[in-house]
Amino acid sequence: LDCDHRTCYARVEAVLATIPHVSVYAKNKDMIAFYYIDPNTTPVGVFFTEVDPSHTRVEISSESSGTKEFIAKKVFAE
Repeated sequence: LDCDHRTCYARVEAVLATIPHVSVYAKNKDMIAFYYIDPNTTPVGVFFTEVDPSHTRVEISSESSGTKEFIAKKVFAE
């Protein structure tokens, strides 16, 4: 994404806060892990890697390709 690490992290946190059925269970500087519960509980990880001071790589991981795609569309909608 075209933003620094801190801004990208805050954007993703804000997006996750708008999605029903999201329960964050772990966070650190480079990762947010949460459960998406609809109808099954699916773990999802969002990983942040600074590319340079104004760009951050954001990767989404989940065992469920449908959940991964759904979350990715929300995160990368801007």
